[in-house]
Amino acid sequence: MENSTGNIEKSSFPHWVGNALTALGGLFFFFLCMLFPLVGRSGVDAPHASKNFSTFLSVLLVALGIAGFALYVKQNESRAQNKPYPYVTATMTGVYVVMLMCLLLGLFAK
Repeated sequence: MENSTGNIEKSSFPHWVGNALTALGGLFFFFLCMLFPLVGRSGVDAPHASKNFSTFLSVLLVALGIAGFALYVKQNESRAQNKPYPYVTATMTGVYVVMLMCLLLGLFAK
């Protein structure tokens, strides 16, 4: 894409960074699936339920940060190089946001 001076804009990150962050965000989803029992019915009834909650929350926030940064990088690349919108990365970030809301509202423990 050309800017106002006629030069072609270049994204601030190499192409592989957005792809690597998206892949890492996907791996975090599988890791979070393995940690689901910590905040489910059995994890809430455990004597260390607060530690379970904080562990799951911290992993979820790291995953959300990685996915958000991946979306930022891929959106900038999309704009700078006139590529399609990164729907997969945006969906992954949205899933993490929904998971965070469900966790904070206690919907996983029902």
